[in-house]
Amino acid sequence: MQEAYHKPFQLNIRDRVYTRTYKDLGILLSTKTTLDQLFELNRLSFPNNIIEFIQSCFSQKMILPTLIFTQDYYNFAQTRIDFSDKKDEILVDNANKKLNFIQNTDVNIIDAEELKKYLLFHFGENKVVIVPKLIKLQNEVKQKSVTNENKKIEKIFSLPIELVIQDLSGVLHKEYISQEELKKIFQVGYDPNSNGVLFFPDSIYLQKITDEKVNKYIQQDSYLDTKSAVDNIKAMLQSRYQGEPDRIVWIKTTVGPNTNGNLANRYIEIDISQQTMYFFNNGSLLRTYKISSGLYYPTPRGHFTIINKALDAYSDIYNVWMPYWMAFYFGSDVNAYFGIHELPYWYTGDGEKKQRPREFIGSPHTGGCVSLDIGAAKEVYDMTYVGMDVYVFE
Repeated sequence: MQEAYHKPFQLNIRDRVYTRTYKDLGILLSTKTTLDQLFELNRLSFPNNIIEFIQSCFSQKMILPTLIFTQDYYNFAQTRIDFSDKKDEILVDNANKKLNFIQNTDVNIIDAEELKKYLLFHFGENKVVIVPKLIKLQNEVKQKSVTNENKKIEKIFSLPIELVIQDLSGVLHKEYISQEELKKIFQVGYDPNSNGVLFFPDSIYLQKITDEKVNKYIQQDSYLDTKSAVDNIKAMLQSRYQGEPDRIVWIKTTVGPNTNGNLANRYIEIDISQQTMYFFNNGSLLRTYKISSGLYYPTPRGHFTIINKALDAYSDIYNVWMPYWMAFYFGSDVNAYFGIHELPYWYTGDGEKKQRPREFIGSPHTGGCVSLDIGAAKEVYDMTYVGMDVYVFE
């Protein structure tokens, strides 16, 4: 038995051959217990020993060795064996708005109980080759994650979105984007880096839905901030994804620009009556900003171009600095340039920096220039160039 215990055998695991012994696998042999089984007949009392002896002449009895399978054996059987040549995938089924988990990895462990049978019944045989049964491991963590994501996606499209449109007179109108329309508007994506779901609007279909449900409430000379509406709908979907059952999107119509984006490839429109700047690019309204125009001297009206630019310009008339300066007109009567800039600032006698209040934005408070809020001026400055058109309307 000791000789058989130390005899090596081969484990063939999908053409990977390993030579091992019982001891290597953490299996112990109890010689005493095995011999006790073998000579159990000798310990019987008379006449049972005679009866058993006579019966043994006509039948055979198999005695298996007593093997002790330690924790080391089970640790060996639980060792992951990876045959993968591809990573697992998560594919998006946009027709049904769900994620599909495709397990490409092939990770296995040895069936410990089946291997025990092999090792018992082939104990002591010569040139034994054992092909253990394998158990393929499922990526339950990833599968559970995909299942949870699908539940979130299902909730996102389970309720319609209620559009509340306020017209210029303040009257509220209600329209609904149904679940089926939502599924057509938004495509689902998956980001493997964050393991998160993304949403991409179908711009063409979204515009169609907007025309059908919202445009009928837009009065003459009023304007709908479509970008904000789209952003609000996207934010709602993201909110639903996070577990918040939002369903109302507020859309407010406002007085719109005087032009429709076709005066130049890129230009600025300033409406003094609205105290608003509209930035057009490639025929579309790119940005809208509130401004402060001339109070102590009127802001020039008409068609101009940007004459010069400076990150910081100084006014000798008002003794202030004007960040992100963009001049568009020279007034010969006052011998000064008029321009677009950030809220001006100055330094007191003790070196303290002061800046015009941000509350000035939205109403006339300047000496003729056009002031933008902090941050907005830099954004406009970065998008403009010398020679760019500027239209100022009453």
